Amino acid sequence: MNENFRGKIFFVEFSLLILCLFSFILFGFGMEFVILLAGSIVIVGQYAKGGGKINKVGGALIVVGIILSVFRLQEL
Repeated sequence: MNENFRGKIFFVEFSLLILCLFSFILFGFGMEFVILLAGSIVIVGQYAKGGGKINKVGGALIVVGIILSVFRLQEL
C-alpha cells in the first residue's frame, strides 16, 4: 500500500472519528452516535479493502446520522 493511499485512509478515518466524537459529546450514546459509527465503519472498511470511492451505504448512514443530529439539536 503506498503512502498517499494510506494518508487518505487516515484522513477519512480521523474525520469520521471526530464527527462521531462530537455526536457522542452532544447527545451521549444515542441513535445518532450509533448510526454515525456504523456509517464510519462501513466507509473505512471499504477504503481498507482498496476501494477509492465512498460506499453508498456508508455515505447514506452518515447523511442520515447528520440529519438526525440536526433535528436533535433543534429540540435542545
